[in-house]
Amino acid sequence: MLHLTKFLDQAWERARGSLRDDLDHLEAAFNKLINFRGETGTFSGALTTKTLDVGNGTEVRTASTSETLHVAGDATFDLASTGGLVVAQSADARFMVKSTAASAAVVRVISNNTAYASIDSMDAAFAVTKDLALNPNGGSVGIGVTTPGTRLDLGAGAITLLEMTAPGAGSANTCRLYAVDNGAGKTQLMAIFASGVAQQLAIEP
Repeated sequence: MLHLTKFLDQAWERARGSLRDDLDHLEAAFNKLINFRGETGTFSGALTTKTLDVGNGTEVRTASTSETLHVAGDATFDLASTGGLVVAQSADARFMVKSTAASAAVVRVISNNTAYASIDSMDAAFAVTKDLALNPNGGSVGIGVTTPGTRLDLGAGAITLLEMTAPGAGSANTCRLYAVDNGAGKTQLMAIFASGVAQQLAIEP
């Protein structure tokens, strides 16, 4: 009888241990689900399902950020050829790329609630404008064309120059074009060379 009681006790302990492990796994999975839906805490680990549907009101957060979706480290978005990465908002929807460095430039693509969209570069506080370079490593830029043949290739259209204060001279072997008021209400088309000499190219009749 003593041996049977000991055997039953050992069997019960093994069963309790197995049940405890199962409950721990269930709790971990449940916590991941809750955290992934944006209640509290963080979500970590791989998603093994083929489809992930982030529905209305669902948020993915980390403990150290307030962004709705925060991806730590490098991330690749493999989008279907018929799809795209869409940022939708009723007014001024914005897609931003920024470094965590305080002095970094932030690139913003803005879909204004008007008839145009814009691309600009600002500082991290969005208080100071920054420079924006297109193809800084080479290649050409086209506006209205798909196969630009020069550094800046414009499709059918015109370039509009607004009158401005005459700029300073550029670096060696450069020429700057600008429009300026001639002092009598006429617009001049001017060129200034690296030497600092400005030459009139045309004047309003």
